[in-house]
Formats: sequence, structure tokens, C-alpha cells
Amino acid sequence: HIPVMCQLMMEMTIEHNLDLNVREKGCSFLVSILESKPTKVQKAKLVEPVLHSCFRLLVEEYDEPSETTDMTPQRLGVDILQALLENIAQQHVFHPALNHAVHLTQSANHLERKGGLVDMAVIAEACDEEVVEKLPQWVEVVKGGARDPHHLVRAAAGIALTQFGDR
Repeated sequence: HIPVMCQLMMEMTIEHNLDLNVREKGCSFLVSILESKPTKVQKAKLVEPVLHSCFRLLVEEYDEPSETTDMTPQRLGVDILQALLENIAQQHVFHPALNHAVHLTQSANHLERKGGLVDMAVIAEACDEEVVEKLPQWVEVVKGGARDPHHLVRAAAGIALTQFGDR
């Protein structure tokens, strides 16, 4: 039942026409499954589809969060990506996530560039020591984002640089 339920929750989480509170419930389910059943997620070959859902959420356009909540599609994507990185063996998550992040940072679309930098920040925060040694290679990509003409991309680059600096 896990593959079917995860697929339904991924579809629900990325459906921008649904209320954000409903989407957040789908995100919570996915995070819970990633935390409690990571081996089943891997065996069901759900890592790549879940990663794809994260990327869609990270680049989704949205209004600024209200004063009563900080929930945004980007926050949902970050939560799922963090759960993937913390619970699934990094060789299954790190390289696909980082490759996609680098690809996004080269996009003409500012939301995709911002999403790629947010992705890199989450990776830097959650990665193990073996991966930390490889981070300097990507600092140049993040520094390029700090010079981006769009303020949202520059803000995401600042967050990513902070995460890289903490490592």
C-alpha cells in the first residue's frame, strides 16, 4: 500500500490548486513514511519520484506567507527533501538532488534558479562528512547566485552560502 499512498500524497502535495493546508497534510504523510519506512521507500523505487516532487515544490510560484503561518510550497519541498537526506542512504539522494540543483541554477527562470539554490542549501545542511569535502566545488555556483539580478535568487544564495559556511 505504501507505493500507492505515496503516489497519491505526492500528487496532492504538488497540486497547486489545492489549499496549502491540504497539501501540507500530504507532505506530512510523505515525511512520516520517509522517517518510519525508508527501506520500503527505496525498494518501491520511490526516491526519484519523491525528489521530483520536491523540485516542483521548490520552484513553484507563491504569494508571501501570511502572518499566521510560514507554510509555502517551498517549505513543503524543503521538509520532504530534508526527510529524504536524513533517512535514505545519501548515494540514492545526494547526486540526483545536487545535479538537478545545479541544472536549475542555470535556468533563465528566476524561480528555478532560486529553487536550485534552496536545494543546495538543504543538501549542505543535511550531508555527511564525505559529502562536505565536495562542497567547495559548488560554492562558485552559489556565489554566482549572489550576483543574480533577481532579489529572490540573491536571498536564496545568501541562505545557501550560510549553510555552506556552517559546514
